[in-house]
Amino acid sequence: MWARKRLDIGWFDLGYATLCCCLPVRRAQRQRSLESLWSSSSDTLACLSVRSGFALLLEALALPA
Repeated sequence: MWARKRLDIGWFDLGYATLCCCLPVRRAQRQRSLESLWSSSSDTLACLSVRSGFALLLEALALPA
């Protein structure tokens, strides 16, 4: 099977990606707003993936081998 060598991406996607690269990142503000969607208190933590969040949990628990 041969690849068609065509990208499945539109001009709007490329423009939005370019715009996001040029704008300043407000990472802390976005993290707080995302965490406040789940809980009003500060008992949440936004992670990049479920796996990284689970690894953080296991590291914090420090369970014996």
